[in-house]
Amino acid sequence: MTSTDPGDASGGSDGRAAATVGGGDATGLFVVASTIAIDEVGCARLEEAFRGRLRAVEATPGFRGLQVWREAKQPGRYLMVSWWLSRADSLAGSR
Repeated sequence: MTSTDPGDASGGSDGRAAATVGGGDATGLFVVASTIAIDEVGCARLEEAFRGRLRAVEATPGFRGLQVWREAKQPGRYLMVSWWLSRADSLAGSR
């Protein structure tokens, strides 16, 4: 649905899963994955919000990419994955 390529680009108490990845172009990046669950009525609004979102996160130091995937078999469920240079960059970018 929405993607910013991560280019050459530990889970928290907020329910997000995170890992540092290695190999390929993502060597040493910190990856954050979050699930979003909403009722089917809100799907179009959420998707429009992602398409029209302000691109402020792209200017955040350490940010390397963002993808939002829609679950094909479960309407209203999304997976949002972002790539960062470090955990500290990820935490600063989520403020």
